[in-house]
Amino acid sequence: MDFFRALQKKGLLFSEEQKKAICHVNGPLLVDAGPGSGKTFVIAARTAYLIKAAHIDPSNILVITFTRAAANEMRSRFTDMPGITAEHIKRTGFGTFHAVYYRMINSYYGRHLNVLDGSKSYAVIKSILRSMGKPSDDDFAGSSLNQVSLARASGEDFANFKPEHFSSAEFSELYRRYQCEKRRMKSIDFDDMIAICNRIIDTDEGALSLYRRKYRYFLIDEFQDASKAQFEIIKKLSFPDSNICVVGDDDQSIYGFRGASPGCMLEFENRYAGCTTVILDKNYRSTANIVEASDRVIAFNTCRKEKHLNSVREKGVKPFLITPGDEDDEAAFIADTIQAMVKEGASYSDFAVLYRVRVQSRPLIDELAGRNIPFNLREGMNNFYTHWICSDITCYLKLSVKAGDAKSLFRIVNRPNRHIDGSILNRALANIKAGNHDLLSSFADSAIRDYQLKSIRRLVGQLNAVKKMSPQQAVIFIREEIGYQGYVMEYCADSGIDFSELQFIFDGYQMSSSKFTS
Repeated sequence: MDFFRALQKKGLLFSEEQKKAICHVNGPLLVDAGPGSGKTFVIAARTAYLIKAAHIDPSNILVITFTRAAANEMRSRFTDMPGITAEHIKRTGFGTFHAVYYRMINSYYGRHLNVLDGSKSYAVIKSILRSMGKPSDDDFAGSSLNQVSLARASGEDFANFKPEHFSSAEFSELYRRYQCEKRRMKSIDFDDMIAICNRIIDTDEGALSLYRRKYRYFLIDEFQDASKAQFEIIKKLSFPDSNICVVGDDDQSIYGFRGASPGCMLEFENRYAGCTTVILDKNYRSTANIVEASDRVIAFNTCRKEKHLNSVREKGVKPFLITPGDEDDEAAFIADTIQAMVKEGASYSDFAVLYRVRVQSRPLIDELAGRNIPFNLREGMNNFYTHWICSDITCYLKLSVKAGDAKSLFRIVNRPNRHIDGSILNRALANIKAGNHDLLSSFADSAIRDYQLKSIRRLVGQLNAVKKMSPQQAVIFIREEIGYQGYVMEYCADSGIDFSELQFIFDGYQMSSSKFTS
């Protein structure tokens, strides 16, 4: 039976443009797929077409996705294709860039290298930041790890790389310690995988020939999120036949801060002479009003491959724009809207609230919690209140009501600098843990010098004052009288950070505190 008739018989419908992409076999193919245009279906169906209609050996096909979840979804969709057997599924290659490169490295060396996945690399970076006296909250650690990765992906000399929130010397030290820690742990990270893989195929002609014989057809999903280094390996492996199909949407490239290069997609046609291009511009997911509005917005981007999306669905409700006075007004509007629609019969689970960055969650959390509107955070508690500035101020507040809070004391004792070194702090914490010392005496019995004890005595007096204040007065006192904001401003000056980027964290925390009486 004809492959496309078999698709229709299974209820898998397709457009002419989708069909054109599916039945393309040899040579480079660029599929410019707008959101909701059925790109996952196209990749899965094209993979099946190569096997069932073009009679390509499944073991010669490699399907690469951006995430493990996407790889699993692609394999599942492939399983549903007509004529695909368990043997086809077993022999066809599916995986992320990193998983594919890891398999290549392990087969080359004949052993499994230990890998620091994202969470482990993240933990290592956090530990190094703490040892360097830098913030180690989730956002700062994530940004630092991204910068290390971006510096490597850029190929620049570290002396020329311009880091954010670090001096050049600090960034070099962070990178050096990270590399040393990986060597100590006898591990590699995701960036090492790409570097090692590139080195293997650049220096071992036999290995390159082996991989070229094994993989003859490449299909790459979410190509706009690929980095130049990742794609460089695929270019070398697919040469000289260039049986490579890339699917993506340059309008959806959002990972530039991780080294993704939408330029790879924009330049694909120039790189490969005779490239076939298919544009998937029919949106099957969203209503027409949503698609038309988004199409008008993205048209302002001048560095893109031009296309205009059309929805196959009904017009639907019109999106609308509001201009609230501030973030609290915005949160109140959202809560009002939810409550009004719930009264009309909607369920709380019908609503989703999206925000661009985590720090914008603060007014939403306050407003929803204040109205007893049930909600959950998809990223857990990685929200505004886990920012390192918020955590520091919270520790001051905790210490004011519980002077024996060792964790809070450890965090803020030198924020601002009170010249308390690690040995003194450890002895004081041991005294507190023993349970027979208050905060002042725990330091007084720790072989502390007079000028250091004077700063602790002042801290104790300040904490006692904070304890008697309203929450908002306490936050202002911590910012101004204790000198915490001055400490952050000094830190920003030393690290090359614009303090205005952090000012709204202080203001947001203070505004939130005004809603509480104790």
